[in-house]
Amino acid sequence: MALTDITLRATSYPPLNTKGSALTYGEMDDNFIEVYAYLVDMNSGGGVPPYSIATGYTGTVWVAYGGKIYRHIGAGTSTGQIPTSYPAVWQEVTSGELTHVQGTDQGLDTGGANAVTAAQLKELVTGQYITTSLASFNTLAGGGNLKPNRIYAITDAVTYGTLLVHTVATGAVAAKAQVAMRVPDPAQLHGGLVWLLGETYTAGDLVAWDSLVYENQTGANGSNTPPNDAVNWQPIDRADPEYIDTTIEVVTTYAGGTFAVTAAHQPAINTDLGGIDMTGATEPQVWVEDDGVYYANTADAISEIGDLGRVQGGLIRYNSLRRSTVQLTKGLKGTFEGNTLTNANLTIQAGGEADITDNDITGATLVWASALVSGDDVTGCSINFPVGTTVNMRSGYGALVNVTASPAGSNAQDGIDITGVTTVNRTANGVCDIYGSVVLLSSNANETIDKIENDALLMPLRIAPNTGLTLTVTAISGSSITNNGEIISGAGGITLNGDRGDYMIVEPVSIGGFDVYQLTEYYTN
Repeated sequence: MALTDITLRATSYPPLNTKGSALTYGEMDDNFIEVYAYLVDMNSGGGVPPYSIATGYTGTVWVAYGGKIYRHIGAGTSTGQIPTSYPAVWQEVTSGELTHVQGTDQGLDTGGANAVTAAQLKELVTGQYITTSLASFNTLAGGGNLKPNRIYAITDAVTYGTLLVHTVATGAVAAKAQVAMRVPDPAQLHGGLVWLLGETYTAGDLVAWDSLVYENQTGANGSNTPPNDAVNWQPIDRADPEYIDTTIEVVTTYAGGTFAVTAAHQPAINTDLGGIDMTGATEPQVWVEDDGVYYANTADAISEIGDLGRVQGGLIRYNSLRRSTVQLTKGLKGTFEGNTLTNANLTIQAGGEADITDNDITGATLVWASALVSGDDVTGCSINFPVGTTVNMRSGYGALVNVTASPAGSNAQDGIDITGVTTVNRTANGVCDIYGSVVLLSSNANETIDKIENDALLMPLRIAPNTGLTLTVTAISGSSITNNGEIISGAGGITLNGDRGDYMIVEPVSIGGFDVYQLTEYYTN
C-alpha cells in the first residue's frame, strides 16, 4: 500500500480515494498503518546511505544505522566505529536535519572522487584573470605555485602591452598566448599610414610612428622622424581616443623566468614587441624578428604573412598589408621598409642581402628565385598587375629605382647582347618579367633579328638598338607563323638606327597556338 492508497470517508482530496460511506475497521487500520510506516521510514534513514564499517568518514556526513539517522561529529577520519557504540563520533539526529535549504550548499560530491567546495568554485569563477608583474609571475612559477587553467596578465613583459598567458600546470604555460595593447587607429591617421618622408601634412594631421600617434603642429614636415622633430610633431597619450584596443596572438616559450615570443599572428599597425626574442619561428603566418628588427605594419583580418623565416641585420617596418601574402623563406638580410602591398604576394627565397624600400605593390605576385644581393635595391617603384599575376624578380643584377610596371608596360631597362645572333634571348641576364624596355647591344655595327624568346609575355616591349648599332628587324605575316617568338607585321621588316634613337614597340599575342610578337609601333628619324 502507498500513501495515495489511503481511503477517505466523505471528503474529496485527490489523489486520495473518497469512499462516500463509513469506513470499515480494516480500512481505518490500513490508513493508520500506512501513515505510521511512512513516518518510521522518514526518520529511520530512508534515502540516507547506510553505515559501512569499511568506510572512512571525515567531516559532516549522515548515515543510517539500526533504523535511525546519525551525523558524524568526529574530529578526524572514523573507520569501524559503529554509531550506536561511539557517541563521541556519531550523534543521533532526526530527518529534519536533512531538510535542504536552497542556496546553502557548501560542496558538491562531498566525500566522493569529484568533491569540490563552494569556495573552490568561487575562486575558479572569479579568479580566471590574474593581473601580475613578470617578477611576481616568475616567483610563482619558480615555486610551482601558479594556478592551472588561469589567464595571467603580465603587465611588464612586452614593451607596449600586456602579455596574456594561459597556465597549464603549476609551473608551466601554454605555447599560444596573446598580447593586448592600444595601437594607433588607422581610420584617424593621415592616409591611414605611418609618417612618410617628403609627404605633405597640414596642422592637426595624425601619423603613426613606433607604435605612437603624433599630431602635426605646424603644417610642415621636416627630414627627421616625429620622435626627433618636436617642432613639427607632438605625441598623443596612448590612453586617448586616437588609439584602439587590439589583441595579437603570439607563440611563446617560457624558461628561466624569460618569455621568448617566436611568432606573432596578424600584427597590428605599429606593433613594437621590443625586447622580445622573435628568433626561430617556423609556423605559417608569422613575422619573425632577429638582430634588433622590429615592425610597424597594418594588416587586415585576411592578410597572410607566411613563413617569414629568419630576418637579420635590418628593419622590417611601415608596411601596409591588405589581403597580402609575404614570404621570406629563411632569407633576406637588409631592409623591407615603407611598402604598401595590396592583393600582392612578395616572395624572397633563401640567401642574399637586400634593401626593398618605398614600394607600392598592387595585385601581382613578386618572386625572387634566390633573393637579392647587396646593393640590388627595389626603391620607389610602382608595380601593379592584376591579382594572380606572378612576376618573377631577377636576383643579383642591379637596382630597380623608380620603376613603374603594369600590363601597359614597364620603364625598367635591360641590356641584352645580340652579337652574331638573330634571336633576342630575354633571359640572357636572368628572369625578365619586370623589364619592359630592352636595349640591344653588339660589338658589330649591324645586326639582324627575327625572333624573341623566353619572355613572360606580361606586357608590350620597347626595343631599341644601342648607340652605334643599326638593327634590321625581319617580320613575317600572321599567316606564315611556324614558331614561338616570331615577329609579325603586315608592313614587313624595318631598320632601326641606334644613333638616331630609333625604337619599336612589340606586343605579345597568341596566334594559331604560337606565342609571337606583333609589331604595333616603331619610330625612326
